[in-house]
Order: sequence, then structure tokens, then C-alpha cells
Amino acid sequence: MRAGHGIAVLLRLTAHAQLRLADVLDHRPRHRPAHVDGPRNTARTARTAPSPPAVPATPTAPTGKAVPSAPSATPVPTAPDTTATPVSPPTTPAAPATPTPPTAPAEAPRPAPTAPTPDNTGVAKAVLAVADRLANQELVRRLHKAVARIDGIGVISPAPGDAFDPLAHRWTDTRKAARRDDHERVAELLAPGFSGPTGTVIRPAQVAVYDNEGE
Repeated sequence: MRAGHGIAVLLRLTAHAQLRLADVLDHRPRHRPAHVDGPRNTARTARTAPSPPAVPATPTAPTGKAVPSAPSATPVPTAPDTTATPVSPPTTPAAPATPTPPTAPAEAPRPAPTAPTPDNTGVAKAVLAVADRLANQELVRRLHKAVARIDGIGVISPAPGDAFDPLAHRWTDTRKAARRDDHERVAELLAPGFSGPTGTVIRPAQVAVYDNEGE
């Protein structure tokens, strides 16, 4: 009676329960096809099985814009740059320029010193004193030329028509003037005069002068 009751119970069990009972009896899991488990087993498996990690959806980039890619988890080592960078040698600081001393302004060339003119006034007076004692006019003329050649002695020789100068001329003769404008002007040079180095008159020139006062 008990055996028949157990068989009846087994017959009333569902296929799924029978598989579970067989697993318990055998103490080992058995492969169960999906069609045996049925929809109930599939639902239970879905509830008990761990869900895989959700993969984040890749955002869709809007039209015309680039979506930045996700950074790589593992950094990729970059090869060292083997290109040698030329090292410029250290520059030596330039030495400071030596200031050029100012050049002195060029001096104007100085005239060569000239020897002082000797004072031959005494010699000229002595020669003229000799000429005054001579009656020969040719010799007197030669002595006058000799005095004019003495160094430092000047000759006073006014030309006809020059104004009479009482400081450098001696009125020796008077001539009648043909014109009124010739009054007290030199008519003729009778004997030249002479002056010293400083312009001092040694002997005034002897001249004939026009005079119209007698008219």
C-alpha cells in the first residue's frame, strides 16, 4: 500500500520536481535541458543568476562634433627622444670699450719768429750828412739810393699833385699853379726823404709846392 502510494505521488510530481528529487537522490547536479525546466525554471534562473556589469553606452556625438575617446587605462610609455639638442657654448661677455680720450684741438701753425729789424737810423743819418756837403748832384743822387737800400729805412717820395704834408715834406721852392685846385699841392720832388723802422721821419722830402696866394 505504501509503495503504491509513493508511486502515485511520484506520478503526480511535475517533471521539474522529479529532476530535483533525482538530484537530491544522486547527490550530484544533472544537466537539465531548458525545455524540461520550463518557464518557471527560466524565471528562477534569471532571478538567481548574477547580472553582468552594465556597459556604459557610448554617447552619440551630435552632427558636426567629435566625441572624445575614453582615456586608456594603461599609459603607453613613450620612447625617449634620442635627438641630441645642440648645446650652445657659453658666450663670453664682451669687454667694455675703452673710452677714447678727447683729442686736443689742432693748434694753428704759429708764424716763424722773424728776426727784429736792426735800427740803422744812425748809419742813414751819417750818409745823408755826407751827401749834404757835396756839390756834385750825381754823387748826391747815388748816396740817396744807397740810403734807400739800408735795411729798415723807408723812402718818402711824394708824387706831383699830392697834398703837402708839413710833417713829412719840406717846402723848398714855390711854383705858380695853373689851377686853383693845385694850391698847396706838390709841384715837383726835389730830394727824397727817409724814415726809420718805427716810421719816424729821419729826413723830410724836399718838394716844390703850388701857391696861388700872390694872385
